[in-house]
Amino acid sequence: MVKNYLYNLIYQVLNLLIPFLITPYIARVLGPSNLGIYAYTFSIVQFSVIIILLGVPLYGNRQIATVSDSKDKISKVFWSIYSIQFFVGCIILIFYLIYVTSITGEIRLISMFQGIFLIASLLDISWLLLGLQKMKPVLYRNIIIKILSVVLIFMMVRHTDDLLLYTIIMAGSTLMGQVILWLGVKRHINFTLNSLEINKHLKPVMILFLPSAFGQIYLSLDKVILNYYATSFEVGLYDQAMKIIKLITVVITSLGVVVLPNIAKAFSVGEVSKIKKIVDVVLRYILFISLPLILGIIAISEKFVYWYLGDEYEQVSTLLIIISPIILFIGLGSLFGIQILAATGQNLKLTLSILFGALVSISLNFIFVPSYGMYATSIVTLITEILVASLQLYYVRYYISFLSVFKGLWRYCFGSLCMFLILIFLNELSNVSLAFTVVQIVVGTISYIVIVFLLKDELLRSFIKLIKSKFRKG
Repeated sequence: MVKNYLYNLIYQVLNLLIPFLITPYIARVLGPSNLGIYAYTFSIVQFSVIIILLGVPLYGNRQIATVSDSKDKISKVFWSIYSIQFFVGCIILIFYLIYVTSITGEIRLISMFQGIFLIASLLDISWLLLGLQKMKPVLYRNIIIKILSVVLIFMMVRHTDDLLLYTIIMAGSTLMGQVILWLGVKRHINFTLNSLEINKHLKPVMILFLPSAFGQIYLSLDKVILNYYATSFEVGLYDQAMKIIKLITVVITSLGVVVLPNIAKAFSVGEVSKIKKIVDVVLRYILFISLPLILGIIAISEKFVYWYLGDEYEQVSTLLIIISPIILFIGLGSLFGIQILAATGQNLKLTLSILFGALVSISLNFIFVPSYGMYATSIVTLITEILVASLQLYYVRYYISFLSVFKGLWRYCFGSLCMFLILIFLNELSNVSLAFTVVQIVVGTISYIVIVFLLKDELLRSFIKLIKSKFRKG
């Protein structure tokens, strides 16, 4: 499981790291308003993608994991589920094209090429490989595509009016990555479409679609509402803050797609004690990682934003401070919702929790965004994630050993606070620069790990032992 987690972590980080690395360049070349247009049009595409995928990524991952010992069974399950995804994708693509023809101006052209993302999602079979826990080939193939996209952006996107070109490169590289996934899939499945059981899988897929759709409502409509009441400039600032946070949270959430098949298998054979053991480790890992990340962002955000995005994006540092706690609650939501509720078939509870979050998000955004703009959007995002994670915690409380969690929590809090004070002190020693931010990150990471290690944290010590054993075997 550790090896697959590392592969998936690298894969997920790569998917976000490339945009993260090119952002300083793009932010200065295109500017906040153009990036706001991109974020607004992409948010609409994201919602369409969720409809195309329905609940397939979660359901398909889980179903493939339960039949991964037989190629014939894998093939039958895969084609039955993928047929639903492909059919719905074609329908949504037609509706999206109708939508594009109904709008005017620059947004129409950008939206048209954003539609390439829909074709990519129609071809998305990453859930098959995740269910089989085959991450290595996916990682290698996508590295090539991502590097190519970076080269194209630096070569071709040179001016403020190159937003369309940027959109084509980003969407095109995503499509190419999905096409590449199909090249090696023949070794895992047979290309025969006999005896498909589409009806068998349709209802479970639709049930899992609901939480995905509701979740995307409060992940995408916040930008739509902000764009309606404010400006594309504010959308651009808010979007940049969220992109930074999403890159950081992938270190936590990437564990989910690896843990889900293991919990699903344990649940299918009634091994509740094994589920509790997995959940205990994952929960402690989330706390171990998220607390220092939150305080670290708060400590370095001002200087980091200034050199990373430029002075036009100065307000992003404030947004980062407001939003940063969602790192913890997104991590908890991933564990409680995806890794426990979805893996154990409690789809109704998962749906209700995310529907609750969507209703809260929409209501609060409509109330406060007209007066407070992007700051209201940021606060509402944080409140929504807290409430969703809290409700899901109530649903999964049976699988959690609260005594074990709280027993080690003080170590992470103390270590994070010490690291925070060190970073605040370092802020006074140097001016804004990439090199200084790197120094802060290195010093902060080392200080936190050393402090938690000296406090005799079991999770950290077991992880160090695991690394030592790998090196000895190597």
